[in-house]
Amino acid sequence: MGDDCTPPTDCDELGGFLCTEWTKGEAVAPKCAMHTDCGTTVGDEMIVCTAGVLGDACTSNKGMGGKDGCDAGLGLKCGEEWNTTSFQFGAGKSTCVHGADCGQDVAGKENITHLCYGEGAGKATVCSTNQTCAVPDGDDSLKLTCGYIYANETTANGTHEVNVTHMCIDSDKYCTDGGNNVTVDYFGSKYKLVCASARNVLAMGAALISTYYAM
Repeated sequence: MGDDCTPPTDCDELGGFLCTEWTKGEAVAPKCAMHTDCGTTVGDEMIVCTAGVLGDACTSNKGMGGKDGCDAGLGLKCGEEWNTTSFQFGAGKSTCVHGADCGQDVAGKENITHLCYGEGAGKATVCSTNQTCAVPDGDDSLKLTCGYIYANETTANGTHEVNVTHMCIDSDKYCTDGGNNVTVDYFGSKYKLVCASARNVLAMGAALISTYYAM
């Protein structure tokens, strides 16, 4: 305990040690400690884990000190498992994982990858306005589209929608009714989902309005 470490970790994980942040005034130094030591003081240094350490439950990436987030200083992100055969959101358990695991296959599980908050689940979910989703293994029964996830963000200027991420999703499940007013469970919270087709229509409408006022 107390040995210097490099995030995300080079401590004895099998022994229950994590690479955590120790504070002394405003200085922050990563050192090894037990998860149970979080919030305790050693000498004149406090072990700070308020943002979530490896394995802690989380709902987003909010950085050091963020409620229900993961400690970005330790190289951690909020992640859950994503099935690359169904491409559907579920109420999966999300925990703090090594950022290097995001988008990578989950060891010992077939067709399961690490989906991290605000990111896609690797190559299987890459898409954009000019890049369509690739159906895995030629599965003609699976129809995919690019889904855009939005969250409400409150600032001094009020509350507005921000795009959290976009990724390939099952269009038969989420985009059959216009795809413009769908709510999904994303990392334990309800988020707005807009399918690519509906998003393109909205963008075209906004462009026409802008053109009209410019005339």
